[in-house]
Amino acid sequence: MKSTDLIDLLKEQISMEATERVVERLKGKLDDLLGERITVNSQYLTIEKACEYLDVGRSTFYTLLKEHKPLKIMLGSSPRYAKSDLDKMFRMY
Repeated sequence: MKSTDLIDLLKEQISMEATERVVERLKGKLDDLLGERITVNSQYLTIEKACEYLDVGRSTFYTLLKEHKPLKIMLGSSPRYAKSDLDKMFRMY
């Protein structure tokens, strides 16, 4: 076996090991981000989920929104409301 062949094999091995390390780090980061997203999604509710959470109909929910104006977060075109704001709003109702 030539020395150049040996060097090429070593380069390939090092490249594979580096790639595996990067993939493992990315998997860890992705798991962290997904965990945060699950937490965020459980804290902010769609209108439907907010109505279920408060056990009110849509028209009552919209009335509450007009009166108390809780913080609205837009995810794309979908409004979301924080559970903590809904709790405060409903206590005032």
